[in-house]
Amino acid sequence: MTNRTVTIHDQEIKLTVTEYSLLSLFVRNAGKVLTHSFISQKIWSNPYADNAQILRVHIAQLRKKIEKDSSVPNY
Repeated sequence: MTNRTVTIHDQEIKLTVTEYSLLSLFVRNAGKVLTHSFISQKIWSNPYADNAQILRVHIAQLRKKIEKDSSVPNY
């Protein structure tokens, strides 16, 4: 079984399944621009492709957990 543990500065960060999937997708595609539809297709097999707001909410939640200041993201 894959260990799905995320740590920042030796502190474990609790992520939802969707947040972990997003983070994993972003790490695998570092340096690339990803469209809403590409991300939605990879995360949800496309059911949310028409609703980018749901994706934005999940990304905002992820940023709050991994960023020092989520309004000025580093990652």
